[in-house]
Amino acid sequence: RLRKFGVKIGSNELSAAGAVSDPLGRGAFDLQLVGKRYVLAELTRLTPRTRDLKLTGSGVFQISLTGTMEKPVYAGMLQFRNLGAVIAELPLSDFSGRVKLDDRSINVSDIRGKVADGSLKMFINIFDYTKIPKIELEASLDRFDLGKFLAAQKKLQQDAQAAKAAKAAKTGKPAETKPAAPIRTSGKVEIGALTHPNAQIEKVTAVWDLWGVTPDMKKLNGTAQIDVGGGRLRNVADLALQSPVVKVLVYPILIIQKLSFGVDLNNISDLRIAGDYLFKDGVMTLRRSEMGSSAAQGSALGTINLPAELLDLIVTAQVGTIKPVDVAVTGTVTTPKTKVKVGK
Repeated sequence: RLRKFGVKIGSNELSAAGAVSDPLGRGAFDLQLVGKRYVLAELTRLTPRTRDLKLTGSGVFQISLTGTMEKPVYAGMLQFRNLGAVIAELPLSDFSGRVKLDDRSINVSDIRGKVADGSLKMFINIFDYTKIPKIELEASLDRFDLGKFLAAQKKLQQDAQAAKAAKAAKTGKPAETKPAAPIRTSGKVEIGALTHPNAQIEKVTAVWDLWGVTPDMKKLNGTAQIDVGGGRLRNVADLALQSPVVKVLVYPILIIQKLSFGVDLNNISDLRIAGDYLFKDGVMTLRRSEMGSSAAQGSALGTINLPAELLDLIVTAQVGTIKPVDVAVTGTVTTPKTKVKVGK
């Protein structure tokens, strides 16, 4: 039983009180932890991994820990200011906010900070995080660097694969991959300007309500909508290679480009995109997928089997005063096959 226990390391102060018991070898807790002050710049020097993160910022916390070793239960509050880190070369800075949690939910209210050179404002609620998490998110960014984000995402995936390979080499056994628990997520994100070496896009809004979300997407269900209010694209084919999601969004333009209507679609201005998507057991139905620009217009209807990346689409393409042309698109996301519907 801890009546009073305190630790001070540099500018960091931690105190604890309560009890730890071991009934039937289960390890039970009833503790109160109070961080009177923590300074991440000092703690970041503890390990090579934390040094790579380049943590900054400070704050306070008060956490209760009950339950057992197998099923600990946390509750309390954490407050931070000027929080910063570098994750896979993507800088996060000047974050401030407050986190409240209990045994059923986590509430992150009014988070403000910078992602690269974009200012972020965000609210997050996470329910049933120990069972089947449900995540509610609202966020707005005045500027989002998609190029840096995709590069960071790729590096994190490469680092995870390298860590698995190193562990397998050390143990002589292939790394076990536990199936991910499905989550439910809903929310809305608004981006004032989205930048990429191949794109300058304005007024992006995405809204979604999805459940059965797992990395393999086999049980994905729900709806999503996206709207783009303007912008420019350069070298569309190169942009589509960056992400499967991006490729789906620009499919109408890719098909028009493949048909060679005699227009330059490598530089597109006055871009507009509107999409409405339905998901059922991993199959994505394009209820609406339209793209307009100064050079051409296109739309797509049909389905995409996301786990298998199989396409079954009809893309309608129109350039200038030429009448619309329907194109059947099959094959896979990586290697699509097109066939012009000559009858129409």
